[in-house]
Amino acid sequence: MDMNKKETKQETQAAKCWLTVEQAAEVLHYSRSYLYKLIMRKAVPHYKFGPRRVLFDQSELQEWQNQKMQQIPSKEQMAEAAASYCLNHGC
Repeated sequence: MDMNKKETKQETQAAKCWLTVEQAAEVLHYSRSYLYKLIMRKAVPHYKFGPRRVLFDQSELQEWQNQKMQQIPSKEQMAEAAASYCLNHGC
């Protein structure tokens, strides 16, 4: 049974698509220096192998990026929100 767990874990690790810092910076449209700042702050999901090797799991990186994205409201949505605020706060 333990052998099956080990095989499954190895298969999962092999199925991951690893990115280097350069590749991750390109995917995120960040400079390498900015990405290194995020790594130092532990603000981006990453894995360290030894003292220097940093890799990213592509699916985790894309999920992190999607969580960080914000929807920009349209002019109509902004006007509606402003009108609603004024009605509630007596502008």
